[in-house]
Amino acid sequence: MAAPEIKETIYTGLVLDFETGGLNTKDNCATQLCAKMIRFDTFEVIGIFNEYFYPFHKAKVKTVKKAIKKKTEIVEDEEESNELFEYTEGALTKTGITMEMLYSKGIDIKTLGKEFVQFLEETKICNAKDCKPFLIGQNITFDVQFFLQFMEYAGIEKEVRKFLAGDEMFYNGTTMWVPKYHDTLPYNRAVFCTNPNVRGYTLGNLCEAYGVENDDAHNALYDVNVTKDIFEIGVKRARNDGGEIEVEKQIKTRTHFKI
Repeated sequence: MAAPEIKETIYTGLVLDFETGGLNTKDNCATQLCAKMIRFDTFEVIGIFNEYFYPFHKAKVKTVKKAIKKKTEIVEDEEESNELFEYTEGALTKTGITMEMLYSKGIDIKTLGKEFVQFLEETKICNAKDCKPFLIGQNITFDVQFFLQFMEYAGIEKEVRKFLAGDEMFYNGTTMWVPKYHDTLPYNRAVFCTNPNVRGYTLGNLCEAYGVENDDAHNALYDVNVTKDIFEIGVKRARNDGGEIEVEKQIKTRTHFKI
């Protein structure tokens, strides 16, 4: 059921985090995606998306044949290769995710993509063009790479563009659409760079700086929860609202805390 649409201007954001099988999208892919759609006026959570990816294969490179006389391009069918994306032991250990979990709990990427688009549609509450939500995350430039990979393999870019704010970028002879985002990492470097008591800018350090409960779990849902808390406190302090929030107890599922 879709969220009720509101005629007044209500700004929203999508707090997002991927867990992955490694550090680069050429060899590795996502293992988990969690996202929370929030209102900026009240910080109410409109909806939560949290799913694991069933292991999938790398796609073969598309081959293009140009029909010069007709001035058209004929694109051969893209097929899935036999090469599975790599899932490094280090990444799986840090995230507490196993291949068994992915095969038992994971969702086929095409199906997961459709469910994600449905989630975006159901959490839309404002029709104004400038109300489209942008992504929010800690070191989110890393997650954006895997978000682009997800859209490509799931075939959902056209649909996602209807619901998220973004821009077309021209790179290496190709135009690509990239979602707008707010990165809490550089923002908080600016906030705390003169504070000698802040020892660093990982989520763990920022939880300490903002007084957010931190059980050092390593799961996309946990990262989204604490990132949302940190973002909310920062915005409320900027508004002089006091920055007081209720923080839910988190369950520890990992041994390391990432950036």
